[in-house]
Amino acid sequence: MSFELEIARHLADESVISYAKIGVAPGYEIPTTGDAIVLTETLGLRPVRNHNETRPILQQPSMQVSCRAIGKVRATALARAAYNACCLRDTVLSGTRYLMLDPQQEPFPMGLDESKRVKMVFNIMALKTPS
Repeated sequence: MSFELEIARHLADESVISYAKIGVAPGYEIPTTGDAIVLTETLGLRPVRNHNETRPILQQPSMQVSCRAIGKVRATALARAAYNACCLRDTVLSGTRYLMLDPQQEPFPMGLDESKRVKMVFNIMALKTPS
């Protein structure tokens, strides 16, 4: 399972938001009503750690988490719940071992989206075994 889908499943399992309201970009058509979370994988900030220079033993992917909701209070609560769910150490998600999953900053506002929902964003980085 991909990094984005593992995190999407984790957010749903932690009751942050239903799985149907989580999308992976690019290609995800963001719902125009209600709450939504969009996950966009970004380039890892550090190189993959290799074993004998031949195969990866650890990957360090990163992702932007964009939370959208009507009103600042609701958007902030959704972003905070997602942020708290993304603070992990030595756990298994969808069969993949995560040594750590860390938010890189507090959720911050990014204005309104096309549907006039407040958008709160933060970035996460993981250290995990290959999926």
